Amino acid sequence: MQQIKEILAAPSPYRNGEQSAATVKAELRRRFGSQIANEYRPELCRSFAQWKKLLYFPIPNTKAIKIVTIIEKENGRGEIEKIPKIVNLFNINQVRKLGSNTGNSARS
Repeated sequence: MQQIKEILAAPSPYRNGEQSAATVKAELRRRFGSQIANEYRPELCRSFAQWKKLLYFPIPNTKAIKIVTIIEKENGRGEIEKIPKIVNLFNINQVRKLGSNTGNSARS
């Protein structure tokens, strides 16, 4: 449980609303079953770079979950443009702590 508290201390920027959450949950259900999908929490689903900062890495042969998020960026005229961006995320059950010799996820 201590490991999850560490992860939650570093917030994830990918809280993109109900549509992204529904996409991730559906993909988790398809790949891992209903139990994992029902345990889904957005703050425990991060990009490779975010997991790396926490010294967690994807379990070998694990594939990322792709979502589309909207980035708001100001253009040269002072207008806000909404730009779609594909983000590759890994759920907590797809990663393990650096130095862990087993294929167990971060929940172990």
